[in-house]
Amino acid sequence: MKRTISFALAFLILQIKGIAQVSFTPGNIVVYRVGTGPATLGNASAAVFLDEYTTAGTLVQSIAMPVTTSGSNKALTATGRGDTEGILTLSADGQYLVFTGYNAPVGTGGIGGTSSTSRPRTIGLVKYDGTINTSTALTDLSSANAVRCAVSTNGTDLWAVGAGSFGTTGGVRYATVGASTSTQITDPTESTGFLRCLAIIGGQLYVSGNSNTPRIGTVGTGLPKTADQTITNLPDFPDTIMPGQFALLDMNAGVPGPDVLYYTNDNTGIEKYSLVSGSWVLNGNVGASVDDYRAFTAILSGNTVTLYATRRGANNTTIKGGQLVRLTDASGYNGVFSATPVALANAITNQTAFRGVAPAPVLNVLPVKLLGFTAGKVNNDVRLNWSATEAVRFSHFEVERSMDGMTFSAIGKVEWQLSAIGNATFNFTDPGILQAAPNNMLYYRLRMVDADGKVDYSKIVRVATDHNPLSLINVYPTPFVNEIFVKTAMITTGKVDLSLADLSGRVLTSKNTFVPSGENVISVPLPAELPKGIYLLRVRINDQVTTVKLFK
Repeated sequence: MKRTISFALAFLILQIKGIAQVSFTPGNIVVYRVGTGPATLGNASAAVFLDEYTTAGTLVQSIAMPVTTSGSNKALTATGRGDTEGILTLSADGQYLVFTGYNAPVGTGGIGGTSSTSRPRTIGLVKYDGTINTSTALTDLSSANAVRCAVSTNGTDLWAVGAGSFGTTGGVRYATVGASTSTQITDPTESTGFLRCLAIIGGQLYVSGNSNTPRIGTVGTGLPKTADQTITNLPDFPDTIMPGQFALLDMNAGVPGPDVLYYTNDNTGIEKYSLVSGSWVLNGNVGASVDDYRAFTAILSGNTVTLYATRRGANNTTIKGGQLVRLTDASGYNGVFSATPVALANAITNQTAFRGVAPAPVLNVLPVKLLGFTAGKVNNDVRLNWSATEAVRFSHFEVERSMDGMTFSAIGKVEWQLSAIGNATFNFTDPGILQAAPNNMLYYRLRMVDADGKVDYSKIVRVATDHNPLSLINVYPTPFVNEIFVKTAMITTGKVDLSLADLSGRVLTSKNTFVPSGENVISVPLPAELPKGIYLLRVRINDQVTTVKLFK
């Protein structure tokens, strides 16, 4: 018995001292854990660990964060009962776990309310090989309040948020690894000070907040690093929710950009929304306020989303301290969300707490190595050519086009050639676009998706046009239910004729209208009780005609 106790004590000491860890296993899940037990967690700072689990809930390893300064690394501890702390994110390149804490020893009382000058807020990075970097300790991040979340593109550039204080250390902040101060990139006024979580999605920085605005929105354009950035809420999204961590997924090729949203709501558990005809539509929720879901990660495979989440159960003593659960949503875009949580692991009641959760980081996360990507003109078409190699469990390419070099929309999909050996070559034609484009330049990029839903983007290539009179026609949604919309952009005012027919050629409805120059969205009236099937929408703009096949 004495030998067993001594071994357990020795193991605990090794954890706290941060002995070197082994590499993470691809496909596993990592949880941010606070506390070691048997002491009861309170408002004082406690030790932080990253626990690696298999997807079945088997513990693989625990990586201890430093509790004192060692070389360039600073301490990273967390409030024992800091419900909104400890969000865990995966860097955009998939190679680092990113998280926050305090540069303070274990046992520091009231750590969440301390000054960031005396107790800097630490941003931690753990690489795919288990290497720990806690050299970033910011003296101007979320002073006198909880530090909550950080994200990174590549393990060097960092963005972080906390509750902060109005006008001084709140808002979204940017820093580089190893820094002691940061750049305040958004105005931390009363309406944007209480921020909770950040995410990098498709090269865009997003943020959530639980008071006034934002609820969930973009931060500037792209990945800003300078001051005076504007937070813009998602269009037509409820402004009364209490969001925490969130995930935006692209599940419908007919809807430009992310079109499915999951987020934790303090009052209703985890909710799902889909972007339908320009508005976010609630698809349901799992859990209730008593579950107190705080963090999750979403993994997309085909049309199935697997969520790994932590719920605190503040009013439920059976899971108080935290529980790791798995939820599976196979309903797809705009499908009803009604998953049943499957318990995978439990924290020790009152002695340890589960906070954030994220996929294990991996080396060489790029789904495929792109060797070249070019674009050229063939008559009125644009011809794209590229070659790739080193595909590991790669799924497909999505071709995206932009009129301004900033906002891209999917225009086609090219599957990976499974039989290809060595370098594989691909091509894609964007037909008639040179005659339709309104601008002098077109922009293209490839969205590269692997079998696990991981995404990378190619460089952007450009093609010059010749001042064509008519822009691209975009018809959505597809498939449609009760509405059809036609989006177009005109150089000058013009006439638009629309007619919807069945496969026999019988015209079911039509509409004629004049539209001004610029972008326009035209609704197509539909007859009542239109049966499911295939339909043809004929669009004539001035003397240009195209026909689009639609499905109901």
